Amino acid sequence: MKSHPQTTAIAILTIALSATVAGSGQDPGGDILPMARFYAGSLVKVGDFPGTLICLRCDLKPGPEAKARCEKEGHRHALAMETDGMIHPLLPAREVVLTQLNSGDLHGKRVSVHGNYYPTTGVIFVDRVSLEK
Repeated sequence: MKSHPQTTAIAILTIALSATVAGSGQDPGGDILPMARFYAGSLVKVGDFPGTLICLRCDLKPGPEAKARCEKEGHRHALAMETDGMIHPLLPAREVVLTQLNSGDLHGKRVSVHGNYYPTTGVIFVDRVSLEK
């Protein structure tokens, strides 16, 4: 039988909350359901994510200070996705991806990012990046 960490976590959380509430004599109302939904949601989505490669520092707050800081420390890469209207921070999974992102060749261009997307944080753990054609 396979182990399901999400199901196990929900069961433990439910038992702990039930025991706490039962011991306190309080009615939990609707407090348990939102928490259970949060922990029961998909933790990771793997796939290709199209968007525009931007910098959280110099593209969102342009100016000479931000530009100088990016030149000194490197960009804070993110993917602006039109499909969900969100900006997702990117974390390179491999050194080659970090080198590719830091080269500057892809900055401001339409790309496809392949990796693991974590909906609870919005972060994409990037395995590879390619220009969209």
